[in-house]
Amino acid sequence: MTCCNFRRTRVTRVRNACRLRSSSPPLPSGSLPNNPSSGPLDPTFGPLLGLLGKDPEGKGSDDDLSLQAFLTRVTRVRLKLQQVSHAADPQGMTQAMAQTVFQGKNIDLTDTRAYGELLAASLGEEWDGVAHALFVQPLDQAWRKVLEPSTVALNRQWQQGVVNEWDQAFLGRYPFAATGSDASLPMLGKMIRADSGRIEQFLQRELTGVLRKDGGRWGVDPAHGQGLLINPKFLAAVNQLSHLADVLYTDGGMGISFELQGKAVRDVVQTTFVLNGARHQYFNQKESWQRFAWPGSSDYPGASLTWTSVRSGERLYGDFQGAWGLIRLLDTATVNALDDSDSLYRITVPAPDGLDLTWHMRTELGAGPMSLLALRNFKLPRQIFLNGIASAPTSSRAEVME
Repeated sequence: MTCCNFRRTRVTRVRNACRLRSSSPPLPSGSLPNNPSSGPLDPTFGPLLGLLGKDPEGKGSDDDLSLQAFLTRVTRVRLKLQQVSHAADPQGMTQAMAQTVFQGKNIDLTDTRAYGELLAASLGEEWDGVAHALFVQPLDQAWRKVLEPSTVALNRQWQQGVVNEWDQAFLGRYPFAATGSDASLPMLGKMIRADSGRIEQFLQRELTGVLRKDGGRWGVDPAHGQGLLINPKFLAAVNQLSHLADVLYTDGGMGISFELQGKAVRDVVQTTFVLNGARHQYFNQKESWQRFAWPGSSDYPGASLTWTSVRSGERLYGDFQGAWGLIRLLDTATVNALDDSDSLYRITVPAPDGLDLTWHMRTELGAGPMSLLALRNFKLPRQIFLNGIASAPTSSRAEVME
């Protein structure tokens, strides 16, 4: 075929195609999809396209999470960890990184880990297992490597800075032990006060980023507490002491106010309760409330109790000397709450002749002086963190993998 014939044939074919197109009827409305690029796999693979910086329609999405941004963050973390490993004191730098987080500040590693968790969540449940393996687990492993030496060091600081002083002040003394030697109330305040106590200061200074205080209770901060095995006995102990501080220091100074009311008991003629010189006498007559304060400022602190029955004269139940005298007396009694507000209690003291000497006590906050009974056999835990590091939660990923 010559060049001219080829050109003539091509032109003829183009003209015929144009005539055919112009003579063909138009396609009915709706016969073409609104989005030519959409398909049945978009719900599954759409999140992956978004991760690569493109939505299913092929448009860029600057506001979405992206793989490139994640990789940039990971590179920054890798370079930082390389600097730490090649430092003159790598363990010291590692501890400093963890301590920064413990004190409530962010570092590149924790920020990148949080970004990885957002990436994994953005892919949905169908990609949950793979996403966590790619974006979360490697950073969790790096975070645990940073934490391991730091938790050991912080346990040691807690023991040396708080626990040793606590044991020296209270070990073998009442109410921490059933002995005749009393613990120092001023020293107890020095340790547990909410504003200036040694324990509170340590937690605020060293663990602000790991623990969070809501109201009067400490708990693990979900933002930075992941991967840490916090000793549950430690949390229970500091919360118990925090509550006791609230009861003891309601108006700034140490003191508990309460009201006492003698109750009628069969065969009991009279009861006499004395606290720091203040006397409450009850003669099986009209009941009345009397207000007391503990520990008070008496030169002769203590609590005593006598009773008179129909079968004998006045008898001494007990004379408990010292600032802890009231608590020692309550230690021998049975205490029952009388309402749901934890402000009204029945105090029953078993007399040697079988009679139950009974009072009602009205408190201002919680159990009032009975709160100190919780210190019996109390020991301050020596570990904040348990040995080992917690793994990231895997329940949801396991369900997907199954």
